[in-house]
Amino acid sequence: MRYTVIPNLSVEYLAGRPVVSTAQGGKIVLDKTLLALLIGSDQKNEVEITAGFKASHASRLTVAAGLACLAEAGLLMRENFQNKETEENKPASNSPKGRVSAVIVAFNGRKWLSECLRSLKEQTLKLNEIIVVDNASGDGTAEWLGQNHADVKVIRLEKGIPFAAALNRGFSVAQGDYFLALNQDVSLEWEAVARLMDAVTETELAAVASCLRLMWAPAFLNGLGNQVHVWGWGTDNFIGWLDLGEFAEQKRVPSACLAAALIKKEAWQKIGPFDEGFAMYYEDSEWCYRARLLGYEIGAAPEAVVFHALGSGAEAGKSEMSATKLENVVYGRLRFHSKLYSGWNKTVRILACLGQDVWGMAAAMIRLRMDLEKARWRAWRKWIKHPPAPVVAERRPRTETQVKWSIHPRTRIWRGMPELTWESVCCDYLGMMAAGKTRLMPEMAMMGQLDMDKINCGWGMRLVLIWEGEGLRGILRNLHRKFL
Repeated sequence: MRYTVIPNLSVEYLAGRPVVSTAQGGKIVLDKTLLALLIGSDQKNEVEITAGFKASHASRLTVAAGLACLAEAGLLMRENFQNKETEENKPASNSPKGRVSAVIVAFNGRKWLSECLRSLKEQTLKLNEIIVVDNASGDGTAEWLGQNHADVKVIRLEKGIPFAAALNRGFSVAQGDYFLALNQDVSLEWEAVARLMDAVTETELAAVASCLRLMWAPAFLNGLGNQVHVWGWGTDNFIGWLDLGEFAEQKRVPSACLAAALIKKEAWQKIGPFDEGFAMYYEDSEWCYRARLLGYEIGAAPEAVVFHALGSGAEAGKSEMSATKLENVVYGRLRFHSKLYSGWNKTVRILACLGQDVWGMAAAMIRLRMDLEKARWRAWRKWIKHPPAPVVAERRPRTETQVKWSIHPRTRIWRGMPELTWESVCCDYLGMMAAGKTRLMPEMAMMGQLDMDKINCGWGMRLVLIWEGEGLRGILRNLHRKFL
């Protein structure tokens, strides 16, 4: 089997890190070791590539894993290889009977809605209705929908309201037994709704998270649900990871991202609507954590694949948020922690928020970014003046720790771009491939039975590989992720 680098591959450097382009117009961050493997693989077979590749921990096995990851990432093309996995090989859907209402909150979304609506109308499980809440768009979204999608129900808002409030408006008029909450910039695989319905059969579930992938780097995860830590921001689970099927057994998550999630109408009525006090961000996590406090759980459907544009990677390369987004995120985090927790747990969380924001304001002052400093202060002032009422839980069936233990703590994202490095190939992806936790890669199929003891990679080896591929800055960045 020979390999060819994808046509028109471009390489640029950002803060010393190599960034390569995808066929869809996105960007992926590599390290210099994996970049050398990528460039050195063009028009060669596995034997030729292995012989010419010199790096720490390089062997026929690790090189095969690297080639598999680069090919699955869409950066290398396998020649003389046919993928035998077809749609017919997928298990048949056994979705329960029930009406599904899709609710999309749109704002200046004409450029996205065409693809989103096309994918919804081509689902194998037909939707009962599609509702678009036009949140005071200025691009003629409502008129365009009336002219081109007369079967779509449009709720037109004359004045913009928070995302949670707009979603509540759509849910309140939906006729389905299940609500499919969607962002406007998504495209669903043809069986996504059926797979979500397959996963929602358990009575204790309030919602099911879809498998979000990046539209502009479609082999990489945007997230399978999300979660909120004591320290730091809320984050999407597994964001930036190359989706090789390694999370297929993940059936529970702390929270579902409302970019694409299926919610039971009955649960939404019992738990209550989304908290309209959030300007944007954290409203999905707050509702899901509230649901768990009231006895429900949040499911996951790894096979329900939804591609998310996520602003078409508009934030790729940016090292920090805008002042507006920062204000909303800081306030949302404070509202989340103060509403859902009590006693010492709440105190610790608020102090953690205070510590992070004091540090952030000090850093903003040093860089003369007064807009960022003021954004944090405005968020705190709003929270102090209008603290949210705490949630009164009937019972706590599972602690947060019990739910989160299976969620991989590390992210693989840098400045809005997914990362693929030699360290991640040797120490993460190779082990998962060898253990049978991923799809069977043709490179691994040729290796036969593997000795797992020779594959395990401790932190000492990780540091060596990171040093070789990214230098001291890479080591510091990864240590920060590990411990903070």
